[in-house]
Amino acid sequence: MADLMERDVEANFEHILMEILLELKDKGRKITLKDEQRKAVKQLYGKKDLVAVLPTGFGKSLIFQLLVLLENRNRNGHSQTASVLVICPLTSIINDQIMEVESMGLSACNLSEKLADLTDVKGGKYHIVYSSGESALDKRFLRSLKKDTVFSRRTVACVVTHD
Repeated sequence: MADLMERDVEANFEHILMEILLELKDKGRKITLKDEQRKAVKQLYGKKDLVAVLPTGFGKSLIFQLLVLLENRNRNGHSQTASVLVICPLTSIINDQIMEVESMGLSACNLSEKLADLTDVKGGKYHIVYSSGESALDKRFLRSLKKDTVFSRRTVACVVTHD
């Protein structure tokens, strides 16, 4: 029985992933997934922990971007919203990433620039929240993660570190 359920989840994963990749292609983003990316996304979609140490330029960002798109599609085809917190040390990378995810139809922000007002973040306005390590350790932000907020309920990947 568990084997049958696992096959259903896998088939559903592949179906939704193909739909998303076709939609991204229609938006001008032709994506060819590497095996490691596919396995990583599948692992996270299956609610399993993951550590992926991959070289610079490999496409690590695509893993959490696709995860958000998959989770937003939901396993039953109903729309829902998922969030990911990404820790990144360089503002230039964060700004490039924000432009990239917005081209995929996702909303994103730089928490380092939004610390004065966490209302939008706590309210779940963003799919992907980028932050420096320092900003992510800010007491106000940490307290907001512990509270029952829209962001805390929607977060599917708590910490992704990005070089």
